Amino acid sequence: MLVGKDLQNRGPDRDVTDLHRAVELGDLQAVQKLLASGADPAAMSRKGRTPLFIAVTNRDAVIAEYLITHGAEGVEHGYYFSDDEAGIVQGPLIVHAVAINSAPIFELLVRHGASVTNPGQSDPSSDTRGLMGRAFHVRYKLMNSYPLSPGKREAELNDNLRIIRGLLQAGLALPDENAMEYGYPKLSAAHNAFANDMALQKLRLEYMQHSVRGSPHSQ
Repeated sequence: MLVGKDLQNRGPDRDVTDLHRAVELGDLQAVQKLLASGADPAAMSRKGRTPLFIAVTNRDAVIAEYLITHGAEGVEHGYYFSDDEAGIVQGPLIVHAVAINSAPIFELLVRHGASVTNPGQSDPSSDTRGLMGRAFHVRYKLMNSYPLSPGKREAELNDNLRIIRGLLQAGLALPDENAMEYGYPKLSAAHNAFANDMALQKLRLEYMQHSVRGSPHSQ
């Protein structure tokens, strides 16, 4: 692995830095050594990917936090970039965290300043309604589409519920069943699936009770 002045060298067959590679491999020790040797935590590959984007994509909260605390940029309004081959779309990292259904990454980004109520972008994917709608869309796919083992599905659904709870705590509302969420199917179409989702219904009830207690009419 290259260090020092050769660290950021990119030849014709290299579109990433050694730091990108270390993050991709999940090698925290190498990441630490590279940063200590002067690697740029905000370096972009030719496809526009930063080491932080790779850590987020890999759901590696440990390396992501290390990068953030050592100068990585883009937590608040950082964009990840489109990649037609991988099917990645453009949007803030917080949207990416919701889309890949990583509660630890979502919570990490919020803890370090990412906004869920005002991501600071104008495209629909970063709108607050779209963020909650995306979380519900992920939940619907987890329940109905993804081929997962029962244990893995339960773990993913629990992560998704943590994200929805985090969005609620940040001030977002649960979406209306008849609302169109930026190209996603109407939530009413998934009503039967969600009606049988006991964990989600329990959270919805808690949210409704909290809303009633906090309303002027309950005073």
